[in-house]
Amino acid sequence: MIITNLKKLAVTTLRKKALLVAEAAYEAIDIEKTIKRRIWIKKNILEINIHLESSVLRLDLDDYNRVFMVGIGKGSALASVTLAKILGKYLTKGIALDVSIPKLKIKNWKLKILKGTHPLPSKKNIKATKGIIKLVSGLKKDDLLINFICGGGSALACSRDCELSDSALVIKELTKAGAIISELNTVRKHLSDIKGGGLAKIAYPAMVVSLVASDVCGNDLSVVA
Repeated sequence: MIITNLKKLAVTTLRKKALLVAEAAYEAIDIEKTIKRRIWIKKNILEINIHLESSVLRLDLDDYNRVFMVGIGKGSALASVTLAKILGKYLTKGIALDVSIPKLKIKNWKLKILKGTHPLPSKKNIKATKGIIKLVSGLKKDDLLINFICGGGSALACSRDCELSDSALVIKELTKAGAIISELNTVRKHLSDIKGGGLAKIAYPAMVVSLVASDVCGNDLSVVA
């Protein structure tokens, strides 16, 4: 149970029903459980269940010389750790940039977890983002890059001082003008080296698979992080 004091709170039948609804919602977005339910390896085939009832993307890991992983956004660290366990020996190296570092025993994994600031980027974000750019630069055609993109990535991914100052100005002025998140992110991605498809360009000609956890209404992937 995620709500550990449910019995104490459920003092009426109606409250119990409401708490069970909340409990089910928490269970549905449990990062570790969701990834294990949707991603697995059968022999050497990595299978990603894109939609729970249909489309399964299958990648023969023997077709790739190296496998890299990048996580950006809130929750991407735990997502990356979970995938690192699934990939095991196939993972070459990875970096996850999150707002916090989960208290997990990370042992013998080629995965680095970095902490950045949100909602305003900082020098920490610049250093971490440069590390991501370095990781994916120079990838080859027979390399595979798997990305976890989650909410909060627009602030976390920041590669230069000028982007840092420009983003702060954009957030201040557009928010003051009543801009919504999709409008903010549309502007911010044009200030970035890696957002708006920039990361895929840097990783070219590697095979790039991006797993996007949408936090925007309508699930418009062009404005997620």
